[in-house]
Amino acid sequence: MNTKTLGTSDKPLYLQLSDALEQRIDEGEFQPGDKLPGDFALSEEYGISVITARAAMRVLIDKLKVVRYPGKGTFVRKPDGETPVWGLGSMFDLVLIGLQTKLVLLDRSLSIPPAWAAKKFGRSANSKLYVVRTARESQGERFSIADVYYHPKVGELMDKVDFEDPAFQNQLMITVLQEKTGIVAHETYQTITAEICDEESAKAMGVNPGDPLLVLDRDYYDESGNLVQAARTKYRVDHYQYRISFSSVRPPSRLRRRTLAKPASSAGSASSARPRGRKAG
Repeated sequence: MNTKTLGTSDKPLYLQLSDALEQRIDEGEFQPGDKLPGDFALSEEYGISVITARAAMRVLIDKLKVVRYPGKGTFVRKPDGETPVWGLGSMFDLVLIGLQTKLVLLDRSLSIPPAWAAKKFGRSANSKLYVVRTARESQGERFSIADVYYHPKVGELMDKVDFEDPAFQNQLMITVLQEKTGIVAHETYQTITAEICDEESAKAMGVNPGDPLLVLDRDYYDESGNLVQAARTKYRVDHYQYRISFSSVRPPSRLRRRTLAKPASSAGSASSARPRGRKAG
């Protein structure tokens, strides 16, 4: 196979690839409904990494050029195609969302937190935490809101962040924290739930009260096990799904016969709570 080359633009490679694929679609090489080459095939065709190919596909999904069906592949979107679905199953997905969307500051303050946040930080009922409320927008449409909590001392540093600065508008809050404070997240734990949209959230996201929302709690810990950021993000379900991939593991030979007779328990789950022994910070 002849390897195609991307240009010498200053753009990141994944954006160069998305431009090249979009041009091939616009020129008719790929027609509506056609299946595009997979991530591995694109990585070989253009001499790039699979991660770069996957990032380019995410850009095309966001631009409504293609739609991806798990287990089937990626197809050129038809004019009456479905609303694109973004995955939220990995940090890679979250970073891409940051790159392709705009972070909007709604509010920030030092205030008494809800019970779930106070418990995570080990704070008493009347103790205050610093909270930043943000929204994410794509193509002018707001699709998520988040309440992000910090220890008051960390909040003093986060209070100086200018969220109107374009440098911060396509980043995750944890990367903003790391850049502005030098605090590095060593481990992340995530829990997924769902809830019915209340009036306040409905107004913030432009949906109807009573609509279902996907809710993700993400807790970030430093190398010493201190909780440095706790966030609860609510997502519209008409754009997002939670996706996890499982791989089979070959058991040791001495356990193989027993494993075949009785399936082993799962080594992971879709959600994880704060592990025992972690410090509240």
